[in-house]
Amino acid sequence: MSANNNSTPKQAVCCFHCAKPLSISSLCQAGTKRFCSQECLMLSLNATSSSGQSKPSTNVKRPATSPLVNDQDGESSLSSMDDGAQASSSNHVDTYKPPKKKKKKGEEDVYDWTEFLGNPGLIAASVVQVKHTPLSRMWENISEGMKLEVENKDVDCRISETAFWVASVIQIQGYYVLLRYEGFGNDGSGDFWIHLCSESIHNVGWCANKGKPLIPPKSIAKKFTDWRSFLVHRLTGARTLPAHFSSKLESGLKSVQKVGDMLEVVDKNKISQLSLATVTHVVGRRLHVQYWDNGEGGGFWCHEESRLIHPCGWAKTIGHLISCPPTYNPDPLPTTPYDADFENMNLKAGMKLEAIDPLNLSAICAATIKKVLRRGYVMVRIDCYDDDSSGLDWFCYHISSNSVFPCGFSRTNGVVLTPPNGYDKATFDWDEYFKQNDCTAAPIKPKEKVLPHGFKEGMKIEAADLMDPRLICVATIGKVVGRLLKIHFDGWEDEYDQWMDARSPDIYPIGWCDLVKYHLEPPRPPIHVPKQQKKTKKGKKKNTGKGGAKQVPPVAKPKVDTNTKVVNSSNSSSTPKMSAPSTVTSSTFASKQIPTSSAVKPEVKPKAANNNTGTTYNGNTEKKVINSYEKEVAVIEKPGSTEPSDPQGWSIFDVAQFLTAHDCAAYCEYFTKNNVDGPKLMTLTKDNLIALTGKVGPSVKIYELISQLKRSTSAAKARSSALQK
Repeated sequence: MSANNNSTPKQAVCCFHCAKPLSISSLCQAGTKRFCSQECLMLSLNATSSSGQSKPSTNVKRPATSPLVNDQDGESSLSSMDDGAQASSSNHVDTYKPPKKKKKKGEEDVYDWTEFLGNPGLIAASVVQVKHTPLSRMWENISEGMKLEVENKDVDCRISETAFWVASVIQIQGYYVLLRYEGFGNDGSGDFWIHLCSESIHNVGWCANKGKPLIPPKSIAKKFTDWRSFLVHRLTGARTLPAHFSSKLESGLKSVQKVGDMLEVVDKNKISQLSLATVTHVVGRRLHVQYWDNGEGGGFWCHEESRLIHPCGWAKTIGHLISCPPTYNPDPLPTTPYDADFENMNLKAGMKLEAIDPLNLSAICAATIKKVLRRGYVMVRIDCYDDDSSGLDWFCYHISSNSVFPCGFSRTNGVVLTPPNGYDKATFDWDEYFKQNDCTAAPIKPKEKVLPHGFKEGMKIEAADLMDPRLICVATIGKVVGRLLKIHFDGWEDEYDQWMDARSPDIYPIGWCDLVKYHLEPPRPPIHVPKQQKKTKKGKKKNTGKGGAKQVPPVAKPKVDTNTKVVNSSNSSSTPKMSAPSTVTSSTFASKQIPTSSAVKPEVKPKAANNNTGTTYNGNTEKKVINSYEKEVAVIEKPGSTEPSDPQGWSIFDVAQFLTAHDCAAYCEYFTKNNVDGPKLMTLTKDNLIALTGKVGPSVKIYELISQLKRSTSAAKARSSALQK
């Protein structure tokens, strides 16, 4: 910067390099060293660098004559500046690579999006598309080419420990932006990804207001001799963050609920009823609710806009079953103008529709209205399961919900419908079914207008695992059907996919977890089943499993009974923990994740019996029933024999192969690490399995497999004894 020598200095101050007298008001003040121009600063740095002396600091401020002016679009643009002399350039540009983000101790398992955003073909959903997230309404104003002031890591610490420089937005992915420091031109070698809501990013002019130094990266410091003129030229007419960006972000993170508030929520252990609960934690508008009668272990996580939670009095208003203290007697909710429309729909018990299965969120199934409540709410039962007169598997939907559809929706949209129990998926037809069973379709009108949500197949997001909603996972949009999205959890099989509405509060842009400091579940690494070891002895090859046992021949994969239901009663953690996406054969909130090689030892303990002493509006105090897994076990056979082999002689490898043959390969690693061989397998109880896998649902399945294996081997031994006699 040029000095103003016309004003009389209040004290004798000279440039440290050329000794030119200066006035205090025209100095570049960023420390004890002062210079009349950027050129003197750089010359002094070069001189002191060779002599080993400490380098002076400087602060290149944006001219005070170019204030920020808010425009009508909510952004800020820089007012017109005097372009001044065109900056001269140098052909010398040092290669600069931004330093890799160092993970603190204990953060090794934290998933870092910035390591993958540069991958070709990766496209993240925009913040604009996720309406319930912070800044979504103003995100359209965030655009490529926008100028920001960002912390400059490529600076000599002897000049300034904390310095900033102007950067341009090159690309936007979710909450992350790809930045390039001004001065690099078309050279992208120094580009870096950073969260736009990071504390190290500010609007242009922030440094001037806060007295922070603007220093160019040292790798390009010699490219221009007059950085002031360069910045004036680059910033003229440019756009920057709105002045109210921080306040909008803060307001977007505020929840309408607070710790201690009471709500009526779906009971994860009995999905056909609600339970009174209290908000115990709030993280970025996500709530942890705790049941009134379950202590610290009973509860789950959800977004404050989730359809699983309701204000006090909601159950009484619509006639829903609720578990609550005897003294609980809230006032009913006020009526709305739309209530009469739903009351006149003539909904009746027995009517048919299609609905997302709350016990298997990857399936759209034929369903029946079992009970009509008030204000358009109905109790629905999925028809693919065996008859259960207890009503424990009923679930409450609103007839206008985006999780229920008219009969024929699946066929129209190319989705495979899970038919009623006993019918084949390939041949099922609603018209024939109505004729055979003397029933009618619910009067649900197809949604004529498709919501322009902007989601496309392949987009990356962060999504809650609705089977264990404390988990937010790395996910991809696998399929789009109107406003219905099929969410695929990265690293997991398609059977773990979950259908969600485009406006679901359980979908988040990438970077949301980073924003609110919530743990993001990384994709599952490949699960390796123990391989057979081969040993060569005296020229002959002999196949052996681990532990020296003989290898058992492979078993054909048995057919899975898709109508089998496992209702899980595991506890959700009161705070977010690292885990894996849940399987889709448990209850709505059942924790069913599959352990990975990096997972810590499970801390889940078996849940004690729940002695519910509360009252319900309908007087129903039935306890939850766990339906056993009744799939027939395919027993591993010995070579050259039709009789089942004795599990007492199985090695660890044999146990792993047994689990693989029955669709439990994902749990092999836990069994192998704990040295579970045949004898140990046969002694495992349900509690042992829960402690081993950390999941109740899979533990029930494996326990049933073990029980049937015991029965099969006992029968084989009995037959063998009879033949010997």
